[in-house]
Amino acid sequence: MDEKDSSTSLGIYTRYIHPLYVRGKTEAEIAKELGMEEAYVREIIEEASGTREGNEIYQMLLDTWSRYIEFASPWNARILSVFQFQSYFYPVLPAVFYVGMTGPAGSAKTAVLEILRDTCDNGIMTINASVAAIARKLGEGCTLLLDEADEMDSDKKELVYAAARAGYRPGNNYLRFDYKKNAYDEISVYGPKGFSFIKEIEPALASRTFEIPTIKVKDDPFGKVLGNLARGVTRLQGVKSRLNAYANRRKKLFAPGEVLATLESESFRFDVENAVGLGASPRDIEKTATALLV
Repeated sequence: MDEKDSSTSLGIYTRYIHPLYVRGKTEAEIAKELGMEEAYVREIIEEASGTREGNEIYQMLLDTWSRYIEFASPWNARILSVFQFQSYFYPVLPAVFYVGMTGPAGSAKTAVLEILRDTCDNGIMTINASVAAIARKLGEGCTLLLDEADEMDSDKKELVYAAARAGYRPGNNYLRFDYKKNAYDEISVYGPKGFSFIKEIEPALASRTFEIPTIKVKDDPFGKVLGNLARGVTRLQGVKSRLNAYANRRKKLFAPGEVLATLESESFRFDVENAVGLGASPRDIEKTATALLV
């Protein structure tokens, strides 16, 4: 190591550790190759890659969900927090997963989408936008959030569901004919999407979606209702600002082969198998792997 590179954790990480890390080498192997203590390598990785800050932000998101929404299971807030992270990093991912809120009237499905709108990257929430508006926003790239998706007009539902069925992987486009222009429109539809449903998740979307069953608040209803009214004023600007700043720093450290190296590593395969189980369907394996990548 030269003196300049060794002066900062980021310099050591970028020049020496990161190239080995993306090739799938363990912390022990990196330490041996570089002649360092394994604990020191781990400390450098945590500091330079933002692991500590990422964990802090993840906990902040969990605390935010706990403050405003009551869930039946802690798992619900965890997957929504990962979805929030995903919205900032999806351009470098090989696929995305969706979230779908289901539950009775008055169970905060809309409030969940509002929190996602205010904290996700370029979050756009709509109930009954025009086909042209939805198509344009999808083409620009956004985190599309649709309330009462199963109650949309048939032409809008056709576009949204077609976009969602194809839009979980990059490179998939939705082709439609614009009769007013007398020409075809090719719309890029890749990106994270969240829905709420009055009845149930549309079958073709279910395999790409983590279902979040919402419940009516039982614990401190006055606190939850008044807190959500206050949330409407603040729009969670502090949460989004911190997420955005963290994502901008992390994206600068991404190497072209980092995601591929992770996907091909034995340790990642073990993590996916452990999370989803050996008898899982290909779709469940894919969306779980995507969540773990985030």
